[in-house]
Amino acid sequence: MMHQFPSRRPAQSCPGEEITPDTARDRGSVLPLVLALMVVGSLSVVALLTFATTLFTNRPPIEVRDRTFWSAKSAMSMAMVLQNAHGPDGCYESTDSFTLNGFTANVTCAEGASFATGRGRYAVITTGNDATRRQFVGRGAGATVKPITGPIFVNGGIVDNSSRDLAPDSTVTLSNYSASPLTPTARYGDYTTAPQPQPAAVCGSPVVQAQVTASLPSAGLTCVATPWWQLAGDEIAGPSRSYPLLPPLPPYERPSVAQARIPATGPNPCNIYFPGQYPTALTLGAGDHYFASGLYYFTAPLTLTAGARVVAGEGKYPGCTVDGEAAFSSTAPRAHSITGAGATFLFGAAGRLVSTDASLRINRRVSDVSTRGSDTVSIRSVNFNVTPPPAVSQPVEIPNDQVFISETFTNPTSCDTLLSTTACYRSAASYTSQVNAAAPVTRYTTSALPLGIDDAIVQINQRNGTTANANQFIADGYVFVPNARVVLDGATNTNYRLRMTGGVVASALDVGYSAPPAGSNNWFLGVFSEPIQLEVGLTATVTAPNQQRTISRATLQVHENQSYAIRGWTVDPNVGVATTTTTTTVPTTTSSTTTTTVPPATTSSTTTTTTTTTTTVPPTTTTTVPCPTPQTSWAGQYWNDSSPADRLVGTPDFTRTDAAVNFDWGGGSPGGTIGNNNFSARWTRDVGFTQAGNYRFTMRGDDGVRLFIRNNTTGARTQLSPAGAWTDQSATTYTFDVPLTACTHRLEFEFYEAGGQASAQLSWVKL
Repeated sequence: MMHQFPSRRPAQSCPGEEITPDTARDRGSVLPLVLALMVVGSLSVVALLTFATTLFTNRPPIEVRDRTFWSAKSAMSMAMVLQNAHGPDGCYESTDSFTLNGFTANVTCAEGASFATGRGRYAVITTGNDATRRQFVGRGAGATVKPITGPIFVNGGIVDNSSRDLAPDSTVTLSNYSASPLTPTARYGDYTTAPQPQPAAVCGSPVVQAQVTASLPSAGLTCVATPWWQLAGDEIAGPSRSYPLLPPLPPYERPSVAQARIPATGPNPCNIYFPGQYPTALTLGAGDHYFASGLYYFTAPLTLTAGARVVAGEGKYPGCTVDGEAAFSSTAPRAHSITGAGATFLFGAAGRLVSTDASLRINRRVSDVSTRGSDTVSIRSVNFNVTPPPAVSQPVEIPNDQVFISETFTNPTSCDTLLSTTACYRSAASYTSQVNAAAPVTRYTTSALPLGIDDAIVQINQRNGTTANANQFIADGYVFVPNARVVLDGATNTNYRLRMTGGVVASALDVGYSAPPAGSNNWFLGVFSEPIQLEVGLTATVTAPNQQRTISRATLQVHENQSYAIRGWTVDPNVGVATTTTTTTVPTTTSSTTTTTVPPATTSSTTTTTTTTTTTVPPTTTTTVPCPTPQTSWAGQYWNDSSPADRLVGTPDFTRTDAAVNFDWGGGSPGGTIGNNNFSARWTRDVGFTQAGNYRFTMRGDDGVRLFIRNNTTGARTQLSPAGAWTDQSATTYTFDVPLTACTHRLEFEFYEAGGQASAQLSWVKL
């Protein structure tokens, strides 16, 4: 068949355009070009779709990965908050779970390095050698019995009936160590028989054993051929002990007056002192005084007179201000030297502490590597050895003090622990310090108090106090003054508080109280071992419906003062699948579904961000109120209270798990180190309420009680109980109704005991 083409008509043109054969031919070629581009474009689209399909089938939907990412991160945040609140006494829970953003995050906890104070420490060590002096002295027979918590080591001297009223709850050990000529062979004598003294006897002889057993009836007696300095400090590993070292000398000299006041003008200020060297006598009179956290080196007496209220360092016991406020006060020194938490008083030259009817509370210091050497030490003396050693016996033998100097090394990591090489230490006699190259050289000076004589380096007089709060001495850390005496004197007064929980090392200990304090928890003399720092590894795992996992890992270091450090925190949103293969259906806005095949598990580098991939699947958002896994018991925390302001403050003095809050202690103690009066407690539990509705709570307390609920999402705490229940009262019952959703709710029940009988109960029923 013959096709006939129409004749060519003249090409149409726009006005003013001249039509040429070439122009017409170019226009005729546009169609093939467009067709070609369409073909190429379609191939590109196919390639892009293929790539998108491959990407989509090899990675979980971005919306799911984003939600699991935030679920894991949020769960880790909550776990760290709970661990910090729990403190350094182990993991808050070995396993836990949170429902967040529609996903369940499973959290595991593993304990790492732990640091405790008081590990195997002697409650009292007396260092005196002089067989003519008493080293362990009470008021003798007939005086009130004064308990001492922990073992006692007596290095030498007289042991007789003057110590009859001191009642250790553990063994008394006598040393028969001999290293002539420094140590006499006859170490102990009883000079109470007139007119001639009994002959000195070596440790272990029947005479000495009989008199010591008679003097200390509540404890056994042992003898060891060991000098006192080999038993000083905490146990580290096996028989090894950490003899307390000196920290680097605080560099700045301070005037012996308050360096700042809050408020700056007006009556009744908070007088503030900053870490450093105090070369002239410092006397604190009536009023509030605060020593900011850090190291204080006194080479002249520190004297507290009646009415002085002193807190040293930030920590368990609150002062009239805190470190941050002190550092930014208007007259604070530019180099304030505040470091760590708590305070340490160092006494060299003529430095000594005398407190008379005053209030002194020293918070235990926990330091970093730059000031290590006096961790957990409240009071320490500076001591140099005599060189060359004397040829005659000395009343006290003391090893040459060492200074921990890790910060002066180019590679301090080799000296970041007390277990490190001795290259980290330097003799205190040769140690020098400078603020800068142009500053004068400063050095430690050995304590000038006569060795083992009657002069006391720590003298606490509590004879005339009117209240325990105004007449107290609390040392939360080690009192380590082996060169001189510690004298604690209350005479017949009952209005005092004495709490020394870190142990005492002194040439002699004189405890002169003829009457117990008004409250039983106002007395503690000895050592209380407890963890103060713990590193934990936390892992939060979220598994999506398609079995893709997001894992968050963190290393957290928690401290007893409720501070913490996050040593590392990662979130990996694309770890891989929990099983080999699986399929999941992702909902869309239409009735169709998209099936995603998950590849075998792969590894990916840790990241803290989410890779964004755009897909055609619209997001599906589901927000679920967190409902933690219910707990079957209460976490009980107990505090000894020195005042109403101390209730529920700082690190608990005693913790345990309680099956129920249903206690009637009468006039007794809850247990542990808690006294019979003046204590507080908090019980915490995640309680599962399976039905929504009103619940009737009943609580009963003698004295104050109150109940809180904590929001699972915001962490905010709301009081449920009547405000008037938090008061001194005989056993009183309170009933109140609370509407609750069907979920797991965190309940916190708090209690305090002021005096007399004590009881605390909590229960509830659904209406």
